[in-house]
Amino acid sequence: MNRLLPAFAFSRLLVSNELSAVYQARQRSLDRDVAIKILSPQVSGDARFRESFQATARLMAKLNHPNLTGVYDSGLVENMLYFVMEYIPGGSLEGSLRGQCFELSQAVRLIEGVCKGLANAHSHGIVHGNIKPSIILLNQKSEPKIGNFGFSHPILSGDSSTISSHSCCAPEVANHPDAADARSDIYSVGAILYQLITGNPHSPDARPPSTYSKCGQSVDLLWKKATHPDPAQRYPDMRSFYIALAGVVQNQKDPRTSAPVSVIPGARVVNPAPRSRPTISRPVPPRPRVAPRKESP
Repeated sequence: MNRLLPAFAFSRLLVSNELSAVYQARQRSLDRDVAIKILSPQVSGDARFRESFQATARLMAKLNHPNLTGVYDSGLVENMLYFVMEYIPGGSLEGSLRGQCFELSQAVRLIEGVCKGLANAHSHGIVHGNIKPSIILLNQKSEPKIGNFGFSHPILSGDSSTISSHSCCAPEVANHPDAADARSDIYSVGAILYQLITGNPHSPDARPPSTYSKCGQSVDLLWKKATHPDPAQRYPDMRSFYIALAGVVQNQKDPRTSAPVSVIPGARVVNPAPRSRPTISRPVPPRPRVAPRKESP
């Protein structure tokens, strides 16, 4: 790899499978750590995917959001596509789950960041389509960073096995990967919320979250709507889902804590470029209550 991409000093292999590998490397010119994903010639040789890959890489490089993994560069070397992205030193959300469940307040904070990152991408016309815990990285502050936009879709003879094998995939995407839209990402986020608060993978016949956790039936209704098999019955956009989630928890107490659950302020959703029609805007957080000032005796 050092020979193929001499601008980087490769240090270690992070993860690999039969179609791709991710390395940690040092970008020599800027003296910073990066992660570089290399796709096999089998994947890179598909002309349609290659065109989509390059277009998505250009779009992602223009985005700058704290809940999206930054894309710095992309290219083709010896018939292998690659892209250079932000290196996140923490592990993935999948590694943090491992059958564990999160307190409702923790789950909401994580989902809030995921919603904001996806809302930003959607406002620029980018749909992920393959959201799952393994591609949500957690930085050293445990803030979620979403990766693999447009770089993880199946491309060989319409094979959908790489997507349909996980529990957070929307049913329409499992059957027709090209059918993904913003509502498909909403399904996946709803499925991840379920796993966070129950500790169990989501499934079409899953029991309501309140049967595992004292989260309340309002969370059941939100989860059911977000993961409805029919996309038309889900929340229409990520903003609507986020507002519904905030509304459910803002007046609710986590049964395992004594403090009220609230959606903490996070990174703002960047508005789309001028003259583009904004499909998603930033949710307005509730105003904090200010205690009346006491007069001095």
